[in-house]
Amino acid sequence: MTAERGKFVCHSFQMKYITVVLIYMIVIVKGIVLLCISTSMIVSSDTSTDHANRTTTSGIITFDGIPLKNMELYYFKIILSSFGIGYSIAACIGGIIADLYGGRYCILFGMTSLSTAGLVFPFIIVHMPWYIIIVIFFLQGLCEGVMIPGQYSLYARWIPTNEITLIVGCLHPCRVLSQITVKYMMYYLQHRIANFWTWMLFFWGGVGLTVAFFAFIFVFSNPFQCKMSSEKEKKDMEIVGGKNPKRINWKMIFEDEAAWAAMIEHIAHLWQNRLLQVELSKILKSSHENVGPFPVQASVTLWCVVLAAVGSSVVVNRLVKKQRIPVIYMRTVANALSTLVPGVLLELTYNTNYGKNLSVILCPLALSFKSIHAPSGQTNVLDLTRYYAGTIIGIQIGVGTALSFVIPIIRQGVLESPDITDWGQMYDLSFSSCLIAMLLYMIWARAERAAWDVVIEDDDDDEFIEEVTE
Repeated sequence: MTAERGKFVCHSFQMKYITVVLIYMIVIVKGIVLLCISTSMIVSSDTSTDHANRTTTSGIITFDGIPLKNMELYYFKIILSSFGIGYSIAACIGGIIADLYGGRYCILFGMTSLSTAGLVFPFIIVHMPWYIIIVIFFLQGLCEGVMIPGQYSLYARWIPTNEITLIVGCLHPCRVLSQITVKYMMYYLQHRIANFWTWMLFFWGGVGLTVAFFAFIFVFSNPFQCKMSSEKEKKDMEIVGGKNPKRINWKMIFEDEAAWAAMIEHIAHLWQNRLLQVELSKILKSSHENVGPFPVQASVTLWCVVLAAVGSSVVVNRLVKKQRIPVIYMRTVANALSTLVPGVLLELTYNTNYGKNLSVILCPLALSFKSIHAPSGQTNVLDLTRYYAGTIIGIQIGVGTALSFVIPIIRQGVLESPDITDWGQMYDLSFSSCLIAMLLYMIWARAERAAWDVVIEDDDDDEFIEEVTE
């Protein structure tokens, strides 16, 4: 397979970029709605009970300061876990649906469902029994799991190879920007606006439905028509995700060793990233008194991640288009940096007496290097699996989410004294798995994808667009 694989563009140049902008907006709004839902329920740490002032005793779950009498702390943990369970189950299903019938339907369904959930959540959480809330959170996880593979399937199918690195790389900062938005609004407005979380969910749920409506009008109601560069691509498209496909050719997917190598590598990165985020959060929390309030430390960390992800995406995309470095080597180097540097920085916090003080600098730096993986590792999966990207992405999301459940269980149930040293051993294990996965990727993917060194030029796409517009 050659770089011809990416040599097709949408018939409408404008439609392609409207699609990208709308998906970015959907990712941001979706992230804000989910963060509002998960953050609005607070485990009170107060020890006194004063219903007139809406203060509660320790361990009571509150929403907008109102005690939730229908929920206990044990049920609260199950509710939060039910979302992840639904998410991991639906990811594989959503990927298959996206490959068979189109990612735009998955995105539209997920966005509409999550936005509606945001609008009705303030009523449900207060008046419904805990078991109904568990079912609702599980269904929300299903909607999210169906939606995420759909957006990657759209990118893999309709965005040319010489542009996909930048577009996918910049998708990661969109998620971080949603976190920044919620955190800032929560920090500055939570104690100034009555029923803050209710109004937040109403506002962003309405924004989500508006975005879904415009997405349907401008993009999803218009069928995509693309130009294939060869008869083989047309045949592949018919086999895996044609206009009216009957099945997915699982044999072809399982025989694609390079695609599985890239997927294994990305799952290892998800595991390492989860460990890194948990440990850095603990370090930040322990040193919170020394580094100042949220806008000082956490915002610096988040903005470093945004700038690093966007900057690395621009650099990698530029090198791909200019053919300065062979793509296979360049992405491997980027993956190595995103694996090795955070590991070394975190080890410094384990093995020095200045860990807390160093964390102020090392936390933003480690997460920034970790964000380099977005324009390299994720793009590898999309380039290698263009016609069944939804299925592969769905599998890796499901496995990665399952690992996020296993890690806390191992930490709390297996380790006798889960202090920072034991946690460091867990991180070392994930660090080793990343290196092994990278080695497998280099062995399997290099020979088959050597033709990536040749990348199509923009001139071919521009000529085709001119022909269509005429």
